[in-house]
Amino acid sequence: MKHIYRIYKASDFLADDYFIDTMLNPTPESEKFWSTLIQEDRIDHAEFISAYTMIRRIHGNKPGVPDGRIESVWHRINATVESRRTPQRSRRRMVWPVSVASALVAGLVLAAVLRNPPGEVEPHAGASLYETILENRTMPEKIELVSGDTTMELDGQEVNVEVGAGGELLVNDAAVDVAPAAGPVMSSLRVPYARRANLKLPDGTMLWLNSGSTVVYPSSFEGVSREIFIEGEVYAQVAHDAAKPFIVRTKNLSVTVLGTAFNITAYRDEPYSDVVLVDGSLSVSVPAGGETVLEPGHRFLLDEGRATVSKVNVDKYVSWRDGVYIFTNEPIENILSRLSRYYNVRMNMPGSASGITCSGKLVLQDELGQLLQGLSEITTMRYVLADSECFIRFDN
Repeated sequence: MKHIYRIYKASDFLADDYFIDTMLNPTPESEKFWSTLIQEDRIDHAEFISAYTMIRRIHGNKPGVPDGRIESVWHRINATVESRRTPQRSRRRMVWPVSVASALVAGLVLAAVLRNPPGEVEPHAGASLYETILENRTMPEKIELVSGDTTMELDGQEVNVEVGAGGELLVNDAAVDVAPAAGPVMSSLRVPYARRANLKLPDGTMLWLNSGSTVVYPSSFEGVSREIFIEGEVYAQVAHDAAKPFIVRTKNLSVTVLGTAFNITAYRDEPYSDVVLVDGSLSVSVPAGGETVLEPGHRFLLDEGRATVSKVNVDKYVSWRDGVYIFTNEPIENILSRLSRYYNVRMNMPGSASGITCSGKLVLQDELGQLLQGLSEITTMRYVLADSECFIRFDN
C-alpha cells in the first residue's frame, strides 16, 4: 500500500495507521522511510506537512514521545524539502508548493515555538523560522494573498484584507471564497514595491504593511499566545489581551506585547532592524540574549548585532502608514534612501555628503519621477531616472 503515498492527500494520511504511528512514535527506520519518499519526490510535500501539523495539533506531545526525536524528524524532513527546491521549476509551481507549503511548515514550527513562556526567546527561533517561510522567494508583481489552498493576486496600490474570527476572508470589503480547512492554517500577505496593504487579524489587531513587506499569520489564534512573522516594515495596532501576549518574530528580533501600537522594520537585505513604540509597552528580545523594555517615543535599533535605544520623533517613522513621508531638517541623502527602498530603485549618489537638508512631506501615491522633480526644484539636486536606477548629483 505504501507505493500509493504519491497520491495521498492530507485526509488520506490522517486515515493511515502507519503514518499516524510513525509521526507520534518515530524510529530511525521510519525517519529514513519518509525522508526517502520526500527526497525522491514520491510524496506531496504540502499534503504531508499539513497532515503532520494536524496530528501534532490533535495529539500534542504524546506522553513518552521524546521532544528531541520529534524535532529530529522535523529537521530532517525540512532539510530534505529545502534541498528539493530547484530554479528549474516554473513560477506558478513555486507559488503553491513553496509559499503555501512553507506557510504550513510555519504552523508546524509554531507549535514548538509557543512552548516558550511569553518573553522568553528560543535561540535563533525567529531566524530559522524566517528562513523556512520566506527565504528564496521573489517578490510578486502584485499584492499576493495566500490562504490555505487559495492564492490570489490583488490589484491596486493599496489593498484592505480582513480575516474574521471564524476564518472568513474579506478583500476590500468583498467576501472571498477560500478552500475549507479542517483547522487553523497559516496564511501570508506579500506587498511588492510601491504598494501598501492593511490587514485586520482575527483578534482585531490591525497591521499596515509598507512596500516590499510580508506577514505570515494564522487563520485563528490558538494556544497561549498570538504569533505572526514579518519581513519588511509593518505598523501594528495590537488588540489588548492580557491572557494571550502578541508576539512578532523577524529574522533577528522577537517583540512581545499585550496591546499597543508600534512600528517594526526588518527588511531581508538591510543590516539593521528597529522597533519604534508609539504607545503602550513592549519588550524586544534578540537571539544572542537580552530583553529590552521600550517606552513610548523610543526606538530600539539593532544594527549589525549592536543594540541601542534612543528617543525619537515617531512621526518620522510612522507617517508612511498614511501614505506620506514626513521629514524635518532631514539630509536629502536619507530621503533618497527611503524612496529607494519604497520604489525599489537603486540611488547612485556622490560619495561625499551634500550638506542639503529638507523639511516637508512626500505623497507616496505619486510616481517616483514626480517626487524627484519636486526635490530638484527646491534644492540643487539633479537626477537621471532610468529603469530601476537613478543617478544623482548636487550642483554647487
